[in-house]
Order: sequence, then structure tokens, then C-alpha cells
Amino acid sequence: MSASSLPTGPTAWERGWGERRRTAARVAVGVVAALLCAWFAVLARDSLLARRAQTAAADRHATAAAWQRGLNLLGKADFLNPGTDRQAQRVAYLVAWHRPAEARRLALSIARREPDNIAAWKLLAVATPPGDPVHARAMAEISRLDPLDVARMGGGRPATDGRRKSPWQRR
Repeated sequence: MSASSLPTGPTAWERGWGERRRTAARVAVGVVAALLCAWFAVLARDSLLARRAQTAAADRHATAAAWQRGLNLLGKADFLNPGTDRQAQRVAYLVAWHRPAEARRLALSIARREPDNIAAWKLLAVATPPGDPVHARAMAEISRLDPLDVARMGGGRPATDGRRKSPWQRR
């Protein structure tokens, strides 16, 4: 058989290569879509748990056990969430329940992790009594990040004129 009588086009293997690439691309898109669906399911679950916790926090007649369940729900809502939003909600929850030591500890950890986050420093200012050195540091950081905001908050002094409700004032 001469060389001119052999087939000169692409082989069967080469012809099938394009189909294999298309199949691999479809599989990759399917895997990415499945991962995105799982991530969105986690986010939806976290949002639902946070909403339930907020409902428990809003109930002024709730028992201590119901409030603790709400706090636990916020802890569960933090699953796979790298942000500090849920932790900030926990601080607000703890301040509302008059649990200042826990609120201070959590607010301080948020402020240390995100030193340029003014919301974290505001949480720390609310979670600490005005005479505390940590409160003074929080007010200084708020002043550094937004000088006009400290004036609106009362300059770090305890609010006595109704401008800002403090958890440290008698109700």
C-alpha cells in the first residue's frame, strides 16, 4: 500500500477531542452551579435563623430561655459567614439583655479584627460604660474615623439629654 492511499484527515481520536472538551466544560459548569446552589442554601438558612433571632429579641415579654434560644440562633446563623454582621447583632442582643461583660468582649473582638470599621467601634462604645478606658478608646477611634459623628453621639459623655439612649443609664 502506498503512502498516498492512507487516509490523510484527522483520526477518529482527533475528531472526538472536540466532543470531549465540550463534555468537560459542561461538567465543570455543572459542578460550579451545584456549589453556588449549596452556598445560596447556606446563606438562606443563615438569614432565616437571624430573622428568627430578631423576632425573639423584639419580644419584650420573652422568657430568659427564649432569649437564650435567640442568641443561640444568631450563633448558628454565623455558619460559613466570614463577616461580622451576625456578631454585631449578637452584641446588640447582649446589650439589650443587660449582659455587658459578654457584649464588651464580643464587641472588642470585632473592633480588633476590623480596626477601620466605625460600626465596630460604635458597638464597643455602646457595650462599655462611659467611665471605662475602653469606652474612651472607642470614642477616640470613632472620632478618628468620622469626626462629625462623635459630636452627634455626645462626645463620649453619658447622654443625659435624650440624644442617645445608653444601656448604662437607669431606665
